[in-house]
Amino acid sequence: MNNISPVVPSLVPFHGQALPLTSQNIGRVLDIAFQPIVDIHSGRVFGFEALLRNVAAAGYTSPIQLLDARAEIGDLPEIESAIVRLAFERFVRMGKT
Repeated sequence: MNNISPVVPSLVPFHGQALPLTSQNIGRVLDIAFQPIVDIHSGRVFGFEALLRNVAAAGYTSPIQLLDARAEIGDLPEIESAIVRLAFERFVRMGKT
């Protein structure tokens, strides 16, 4: 029998003033970080994973909590679309710097 426990991130509750999150202001509240996907044999970067950051500013403790809460509210499709647009905009901007 293996004794491997699942890894559970420790979430720190947000105690500041949460900003309201809408599809129109998502780029002012949330941020995107890009994690390179690298071929371990050649060291070549062949893609990037977009990671949602700064969810505490919107009053959430994790990206999963944000998405679950927005599903309950009923605006998840709009928020998801806005997050995807933000990721594309930031990725294009990253290539211009």
